[in-house]
Amino acid sequence: MRRHHEVVRVTVRQEERGSALLLAVLVLVMVASALASYLTVATAERRAVGVQLERARALYAAETAASLAVEQFLHGGAPALVLAWPGGVSVTATVEPSDIGPLLVHASAQTPVMRRGLRFAVQQAPPVPPLQGAVSIFAAPGERGLQASFKGREFHIRGDDRRIDGSPGVQPPRPAIATRDDAAVDAIHAALDAAQRNLLEGEGGTPSVANASAGDDTTAARMQDAVRALVARANQHLGSTDLQSRWWLQFGYPSAPQIVHVRGDVRLDGYQVLAGAGVLIIDGSLELGEHGYLWYDGVLIVRGKAHLKTRTQRPWWWKWFPSSWWSRSRLNGALVLLPDGGRYRRARLEIGGYFDVQYSSEALGFAHRAARHVGRLVNDSWWEQP
Repeated sequence: MRRHHEVVRVTVRQEERGSALLLAVLVLVMVASALASYLTVATAERRAVGVQLERARALYAAETAASLAVEQFLHGGAPALVLAWPGGVSVTATVEPSDIGPLLVHASAQTPVMRRGLRFAVQQAPPVPPLQGAVSIFAAPGERGLQASFKGREFHIRGDDRRIDGSPGVQPPRPAIATRDDAAVDAIHAALDAAQRNLLEGEGGTPSVANASAGDDTTAARMQDAVRALVARANQHLGSTDLQSRWWLQFGYPSAPQIVHVRGDVRLDGYQVLAGAGVLIIDGSLELGEHGYLWYDGVLIVRGKAHLKTRTQRPWWWKWFPSSWWSRSRLNGALVLLPDGGRYRRARLEIGGYFDVQYSSEALGFAHRAARHVGRLVNDSWWEQP
């Protein structure tokens, strides 16, 4: 009887071991299946992520190439570039210039895995807002009108477009003086005598003075923003004392225009000459003395008072030189009076003597060329190419 119980006990133990083994096998199969599924999904995810990363890498490279090409082109370089980067990435980009529309930029990038291309339509926001007159006058917020004074009958302000050599330009006439409010227009009319009225020539006859605020978005605030951007990227920053001991001040050339920022007032006298091309920003006042000379092509921005009453046409000692080597003081482009809102809240213009202001789209082109690295590039749209 004891033996029978032992046999039964052994049989039960064997059955328990068999069940445990079967259960272990089932668990192992389930774990293996789950692991296989996980590995399959992980592999697929890695592949998908890898493709997306490679695509992003190619698109980023193409976009970078487009930016480099535009920057190179705007600084006078070639309209195309080809580069090889680490990691087996090569890029190409070309810029299609346009005088009437945005720049079209084609860029592509080749990685070891794929090739992607982009096409951008890029519009450059102008760093110098459009100016409506040979002289453009703004006022500080809340201010109206201006203080104006005209002396003599030798000066001229002309709004018809001329090249710097005096030949006709391609743009339609502008007002000789463009203001932002009727009070400023009235102040100019009141300051002119009968003969001086004929010295302001341009759109609308003589005197050519207009309130250009209607239909024009070049507000004083926009000009202030533009000036801040230009000052931040100026080629030269000078103080008033930096100019006092220099007889000839050369601030850029038509072939290499500059942005020059002067802190404080500028007074030219004693046969001192200021010449140049580009953008000249004077934080204070500009005064031409009896024997001061200004020969500038571009945009001249005065934050204080503009006192332009030079009296002498040529120095007496110039009689030993050809008269064609000397010209009366003149500004080709545009004069902008933009009060700083602090010491000067209302524009002040005093002009007379042998001084000319001539609107010139060619000279304004020098200003835009000097400031083109300041303008903000705006992507109008873009298309991805496989």
